[in-house]
Amino acid sequence: MVWENGRSNSAVGTGDNYRTSARLTLTSVQVAISDLEAQLAAPRRDTTSVWPTGFVPFDEVIGGGIRESALMLLAGNPGVGKTTLALQMARNLAQSGRAAAIYLCFEHETSDLLARLIAMEGSLADDGVLTPLSLRDVRRICAAQPERRPASPATGAVDPRFTTALGRLQVYRDRLFLCAASTRATTLEAIELVVREVQEMSSVPVVLFVDYLQKVQPVRPRDTGDAATVTEALKDLALRRRLGVVAVSALTEDGLRTSNTQLHHLLGGPILAYESDVIVMLQEKFTRIARVGFEYSPQRLNGIRDWVIASIAKNRFGRDPVNLEFQKRFAFACFSPIGNPVSDALIDDKVYRE
Repeated sequence: MVWENGRSNSAVGTGDNYRTSARLTLTSVQVAISDLEAQLAAPRRDTTSVWPTGFVPFDEVIGGGIRESALMLLAGNPGVGKTTLALQMARNLAQSGRAAAIYLCFEHETSDLLARLIAMEGSLADDGVLTPLSLRDVRRICAAQPERRPASPATGAVDPRFTTALGRLQVYRDRLFLCAASTRATTLEAIELVVREVQEMSSVPVVLFVDYLQKVQPVRPRDTGDAATVTEALKDLALRRRLGVVAVSALTEDGLRTSNTQLHHLLGGPILAYESDVIVMLQEKFTRIARVGFEYSPQRLNGIRDWVIASIAKNRFGRDPVNLEFQKRFAFACFSPIGNPVSDALIDDKVYRE
């Protein structure tokens, strides 16, 4: 191995001191210090590396929000609201103007994601001017023929609640990218190309959302998906491209049956928990709360069904485990952005036993 100016020449010729091919690259501390001094002397750029998700107190608990070069996993049973939470996070990032968001989705058509965003805008605006349209109404308007679309009695135009919500969404239309994915064609290489394209056209940092992780193909379209390989690659992509990554994860069969999902219930093995920086388990509150919390009040049980618990099972940037609760607004394709720490006794081997 030949050394020049304190650095080996085995690195790939990309200008990146730490990129390697088949060989390892060695850099002396002397050279590393010189690189750091040059970096500090260069003109300062926006160094913001944490982008709030818009959920309180979730952001505070995880150290401010989604972090550059970090991987967050969202896991839970079907129907618990993983897509709703992830899409709302993506919307919040784009709406704030602090980051651009790529929402890569295997589960829903782009038209359905757009309908969810329109319903979400009407609900989250909460300005008291207009009663928001439900997701069902938005879908009905989008699917109707022009001559059959619900109209305002006064003007004959499309329902003003729809146009108002659509106008709010257009404020950040150039910072939120929807991408329909395919289990046969969406490989890790294809994802990186999309990330590069958005980074080149965006003046703000980029956060990638993958819904969901187990459907990404590792290399070529005909390879069998391997969640461990994909997780490692997404973490590597976050580091190399300096972006935040949020991925939705499926659960094992045991995880689908239990009322208290844990890290070992992630489908794909322990590498998912190892590589991830933050892991959030979404669970229906009525399945986690101890019976003493509602057995004498059936009406309270009905209220509990409107809440989801976000259990932060792993958190490299703060405390864990932490249990937060958020109210569903599924009729409007969103959650209430203001949550609370869970105060009820939960069914948990370490906390409470029936």
